[in-house]
Amino acid sequence: MSKINRKCKNCKSPFQAKASDMKRGWGKFCSKSCKAIEQEKRTNGQYRRYLEDEADSELRPCTGQPFYDEDF
Repeated sequence: MSKINRKCKNCKSPFQAKASDMKRGWGKFCSKSCKAIEQEKRTNGQYRRYLEDEADSELRPCTGQPFYDEDF
């Protein structure tokens, strides 16, 4: 398995990526967390807003019963 020396697109630290991953267009980040940070920038905070909405939904009243669509 051949590896290629790369520099992380997010944190700029050196790492080795598989040549096969490079052919797929992968191997741009040294870790999943660096990829997630860069992806969050690209999606304009979509995941952060999702988490905020989830926190708000905990404050809404809930019956504890599952919702079923009557047309299902």
